[in-house]
Amino acid sequence: MKTVKTLEGQNSYDLAIQEFGTLNNLDKILRQVPDLNDVSPFGTELELEATENNLAVRFQATGAKFATGVNSPIAPIFDIFGDTFDDTFN
Repeated sequence: MKTVKTLEGQNSYDLAIQEFGTLNNLDKILRQVPDLNDVSPFGTELELEATENNLAVRFQATGAKFATGVNSPIAPIFDIFGDTFDDTFN
């Protein structure tokens, strides 16, 4: 088990991809957060199992973090896609 602290703007999907490399283990996060779609308060601590998923291991090695909330400190990187990003992923 490891302790993970949420970033501002992270929702359950962000955490699942970041920590497990897939949404398959989303249930492990859902047991610890109040709402699937809502962002978790900044700094919320979750106890999660380690994973051997190659994508998640790569994210951990590179320090990749995901927070898709609009008010997230890393959300501005998506501005480089312009209006087409919202059209494509909504």
